[in-house]
Amino acid sequence: MTTKRFDKSAHERRRSLRFSTGEGAFMAASSTITDTYTTPYALAVGANNFEVGLLNSLKSLAHIASQLPGAALSAGVSRKRICLLSIAISKLLWLPIILLPMFLGNAVLILLALVTLSVFVQSLRSPAWTGLMGDLVHEEERGRYFSSRNAITALTGLIATLGAGFAVAALGFPLIFAASIMLGLAAFFMFRQMHEPAFTRIFHYRPELTTSLRQSVSTLRTYKNFSRFTSYMLFLNFATDISGPFIVVYILKDLAISYEMFAVVVAIGMVSRIISQRYWGYFTDKYGSRAMLSVFAVLLCFIPVAYLLSSNLGTIIVARVYDGIIWGGIDLAAFTFLLDVTPASSRPQFAATHNMLVGIGAMAGAFLGGLLAQSYSIGGTLSAIQFLFLLSFLLRLATLLVLRTVKDTARTSTRHDRVMLSPLTTEAQKGMHHAAAFAKHSTIQLRTFGENVDEALRGSRARYEHEQATRRRKRSYYEPPDDET
Repeated sequence: MTTKRFDKSAHERRRSLRFSTGEGAFMAASSTITDTYTTPYALAVGANNFEVGLLNSLKSLAHIASQLPGAALSAGVSRKRICLLSIAISKLLWLPIILLPMFLGNAVLILLALVTLSVFVQSLRSPAWTGLMGDLVHEEERGRYFSSRNAITALTGLIATLGAGFAVAALGFPLIFAASIMLGLAAFFMFRQMHEPAFTRIFHYRPELTTSLRQSVSTLRTYKNFSRFTSYMLFLNFATDISGPFIVVYILKDLAISYEMFAVVVAIGMVSRIISQRYWGYFTDKYGSRAMLSVFAVLLCFIPVAYLLSSNLGTIIVARVYDGIIWGGIDLAAFTFLLDVTPASSRPQFAATHNMLVGIGAMAGAFLGGLLAQSYSIGGTLSAIQFLFLLSFLLRLATLLVLRTVKDTARTSTRHDRVMLSPLTTEAQKGMHHAAAFAKHSTIQLRTFGENVDEALRGSRARYEHEQATRRRKRSYYEPPDDET
């Protein structure tokens, strides 16, 4: 009887992961259309640079505001039900957005309000979804599964982006947003087929993140590594979003690239992301998410430099390729590391707190970027948006100081032993040399970079295992990790 129940549970888990991949494919296609073309749509209805920054800032605010309610819902309501309602309502809210140009001349303010509400409802599912996937995907397969899932979702997003780009040039924005609604409803029906396992409870201490400030501070002090990682992601999102929302403005307005070519540029970035997912998932499983996060964090600093040096379609494509490769890796490493540093029994609450604080950074960055882009004038050869690229580069370099405080997590499997911080610093320096070469020559060889990282991390792992063997000979007792005591 025990074996039969186990087999049934394993079958349900595998089946749910297949449907999760299908849901992710449809949801990615739907969300890619709205995420990619919301800013062009806002520009088309008369938004200026400040309103573009405000749009992205409000989206981040909506994401922040949804996290604690989403976590509270996941504590008393089925996580699957939360996700289903979130998908359905957030997509149907795009119906009035489609009708805006038919009834209003200047629709910018109403567009801001409706997009903000849609993002709020869609983000309500984030804590529940994180907890659900953390229970469905075993720790030793997270890198492989999420890299494979991300590659598939990126592929569907690629197809949707290309199709929407050519469709909007010929038929307008309402058609592509209607297609986004239909794809979102398809994701809804795929998610309905998934199985929701019971909460996993493996920690002897049950943390609580509640509205009680004292209890929340106590929990954050207990899980210091979670706090440090969240702080790093907060500052990184601030540094990123101070210029990120204006890449679209720079491409469409400053460089005067058409919607069709804009779609091609975005699609090429997605292709680079798809190709890189295969390597990043392998490296993340082999060396751990913290090790890869160190390498990506340095390379990420040079993305705004790539856009700063871009002045035509060809150089923008090169910048987009680099952008896709690096963000494909850091998104995967950051998500798997978040799963590593959060307790399974309260993962939705921890994910909510993490997303809320990270969203504050993104909101502040987008708002400040909008103010600077609209009102700040700088002499010389740099435009206001190019100045934002330079500022983003400097701020991203500063975030590396925060990342140095984030420790690796201990794992029970020897395959996932922690990598020491000093070899990671060496890897960051090597990554910086690779990124500097890209900024100078406007190109990067993905395969060569992967081989260099592989070789260097092998050396780091060998040194670490030698040191661990020496320490084990000197002591026989077990010393628990700092953040789990």
